[in-house]
Amino acid sequence: MPRVLPCLDIFCLECLERHFDGCQGNEASSQSKCPTCGEAFVIPAGGLKEMTMASHMKCLADVINTDGDQECQFCGDDKKHVESYCLDCSLPMCADCKRRHARVRGTSSHNLVSVQAAHGDLATDVRSDVREVLQKRHTDCPRHEDQPLMFCCITCDVMLCVTCKLEEHKDHKVEPLDRAARHRRESLVDIMSLLREHKKSTKASVQESSQYLVNLHEEFARAERHVETEAQRLIDGITKEKDKVLRQLAARRQREDDDVTKHVSGLARADRQVRNATHYTHSVLAYASDAEVIQVSRVIADRYRVIRRHQDFLLNKRIKVKVIRTLQQSSPNILPDIDFGVSVKEVYPDLVPATVVRTLKTEASMTGLHTTADDRIVVVSFCGKKVYVYGRTGKLMHTLNTKLIQPISAVVTSSKRIYVTDLGDGKKGMCIQSFSTNGKPMPDHVPLPSSPWGIAVTKSGDFVVCHPEHRKVGIYSPDGTLKQTLKSDSGNNLFNNPRCVAVNNDGNIIISDFAKHNIRLFDPEGKFLGSYGSEGEGHQQLRQPCGVCCDRYGHILIADSNNNRVHVLNAQGELRGYLFGNDCEGARVVEPVALAVTKGGELLVGEWDGRVHIVCYL
Repeated sequence: MPRVLPCLDIFCLECLERHFDGCQGNEASSQSKCPTCGEAFVIPAGGLKEMTMASHMKCLADVINTDGDQECQFCGDDKKHVESYCLDCSLPMCADCKRRHARVRGTSSHNLVSVQAAHGDLATDVRSDVREVLQKRHTDCPRHEDQPLMFCCITCDVMLCVTCKLEEHKDHKVEPLDRAARHRRESLVDIMSLLREHKKSTKASVQESSQYLVNLHEEFARAERHVETEAQRLIDGITKEKDKVLRQLAARRQREDDDVTKHVSGLARADRQVRNATHYTHSVLAYASDAEVIQVSRVIADRYRVIRRHQDFLLNKRIKVKVIRTLQQSSPNILPDIDFGVSVKEVYPDLVPATVVRTLKTEASMTGLHTTADDRIVVVSFCGKKVYVYGRTGKLMHTLNTKLIQPISAVVTSSKRIYVTDLGDGKKGMCIQSFSTNGKPMPDHVPLPSSPWGIAVTKSGDFVVCHPEHRKVGIYSPDGTLKQTLKSDSGNNLFNNPRCVAVNNDGNIIISDFAKHNIRLFDPEGKFLGSYGSEGEGHQQLRQPCGVCCDRYGHILIADSNNNRVHVLNAQGELRGYLFGNDCEGARVVEPVALAVTKGGELLVGEWDGRVHIVCYL
């Protein structure tokens, strides 16, 4: 029997089991992907056979694939052409068997479809009379196989046979199956209309995006040509300047050669003078009488002083050829100021009034919020001293408390690890603990030098950790080595009470300061880019900002806790608008302290009292 996946692609059960090699729900901790469209889905605990059946597709395929020339499956006479197909027996039959089938009491009510009718205009759709017969098929009760499903329990949203209705649902609100199906069909007709409109808009968006891509390629091609032209101009300019500098160096070299030649000649003369003075002084010492020594000693001393002064001058003279300095002095502006950049305008989707899709009640005193790849919600409770993992519907999936003393914040990485910052007892135990997304403690343990709060992970895998107690934010390697402390360009500390941190798609780091009532932005290298906000409740003002996060468009979202609103900035840190708040349309929040964005682009807003709102804002 075929099975339909959540993405509405249909496969036979045998093909699915062969593709996924018999995976069961408890064996497939990671998400599986549709073989056709690649969308992720979770295999039920009972295996692939527990997925929704597409029995109508099997029935339709059996009818369409029936060949009028094949053998009748009732009488087995291969000389009689097949004329009809019994939907209840799932068998083709000839005209004689069809008449006998209609006369027998047990089969007289069966639904028969003409094979010729089923092979009508298949290019557009199956004929309406065939559709009508297909829609009137009976489905047997899974609990009472001899009885067809005839009712729908509105209270339990399940289909019933007569026995089910009398035994288990007699006090419930029940209506006939055809009436309930009619209501569902009407709802599906509305959805079909919306899907067709969506299909049109999607097609238009595809065409627009394709044209944008063509334009983008043309822009970059022009930019490449511009770069090539300017680069050649630079090369020509540098070559010209090189020739000029080489001529200068040749002239300088000739001058230096002349100077050094003279210098060497002077040293040679000095050497002869030294040898002569040495020889004469030696002869005086060896052969002169006392009177002669006294007579010539002053002459020798005076000559020595002359030779010494001349030699000191020659030995201290050095000719230094500084090519780089000469180049800079002669040509300080070799490279012209040319802009190689290509300007591409950022396009953001419009903000809409915040609409709360669902509200979940979790543990109170929330200090951390994040999501997994399959949109499970990770909540950190300060008073509860635990980390909880909830399903999208609010069902508690896992509780993380092993080895934790006082968890304060959490982040989920692409490697499906949950990293939790732990305050410890204030003196020891301050660290980052690691868990799998199913709650299993992992051996990774990163000790920290002081009490942490917010945590994020950079693209290179380093941890960015806020330390409110010491008024600093540090970047740590995976083994806990402090690589950098974020500061201003002048080296001054920028923080008073850094609380939460996020990293956007460009690798920029965003940090909220609870006490300074602002947001600080840094590039991936830790260079300070700027700030947003000041204390107050007016335009672009904050009161004790907490949670920060970024969506796939580059928006920076800030939980303005004491103003009960969320600021939405673009990637450059410029305000686009507000969500919630007294001046905003739509829902309200109370003391938002944590934010996260789901894979589908919905915003999670966590309040201090433990409520998590799933919000549409674009």
